Amino acid sequence: MKKEHAGQNGRRWIAAAFLSAAVLLGVGIALLITQCRIETMKVRGNIHYSDQQIRKLVRSSHYIDNSILLTAKTKVWHVRKKPFIDSIDIHLADRNTVLVEVTEKPIAACVLDGKNYVYFDQNGTVTDVESRYLDDIPLVEGVAFGKYAVRKTLDVEDQAAMDLVLQITECMAKSGMRIDKILLTEEKEIYLFRKEVCVRMGSSGNLEIKLANLPDMMAKADDLSGTLHMENYSERNRIVSFIKGEKPDFS
Repeated sequence: MKKEHAGQNGRRWIAAAFLSAAVLLGVGIALLITQCRIETMKVRGNIHYSDQQIRKLVRSSHYIDNSILLTAKTKVWHVRKKPFIDSIDIHLADRNTVLVEVTEKPIAACVLDGKNYVYFDQNGTVTDVESRYLDDIPLVEGVAFGKYAVRKTLDVEDQAAMDLVLQITECMAKSGMRIDKILLTEEKEIYLFRKEVCVRMGSSGNLEIKLANLPDMMAKADDLSGTLHMENYSERNRIVSFIKGEKPDFS
């Protein structure tokens, strides 16, 4: 009788333990659902998309209105990406707040092919092909190219010309200065354009020192219209001239 009584007590204890665990689990799930709804979605790292566009993108990718579950889900199923975006990661800030961290693709410049802009990075690798033009990315003219595909190196006819473009974009990226257009002529002359100012750089000679000093010169001519002549600029010759109203003639 004692063994039977002990067995009944053991089964009752196990049943009580399972019941307690089930209650705790149910309370935990209820709290998870009711107390972790997303009230704030912070966005950072985005340049070419607004915060609102990024939030809309997150909500369109199998969205879960729960900070913990959404954060966990995106570790396995990533948010659908758009052009110019390399990755979107979601982090838990607090129980009602998530942080959406956007990493955009590094873009050096682009070339135009019909109605499509072919964007490439500092290695000359194509990152995106889009009809949309990003106005903070320099447009390159005068570099002939052939076939292209995303994640492949842009096929150019003159690699030396492409190397010049990449040298210019690298220097501009380091200085934080934005250029609207880079033009290479058939005579291998380099022209840079920003707003209403054309910079005549001349040949590739002394290009490094020209580019290093260009931001300070452009800051003085930023609100002007005309041509900044740097063709003969060098370590020994620091003289430049700016001719108001002058526009280059490529005819």
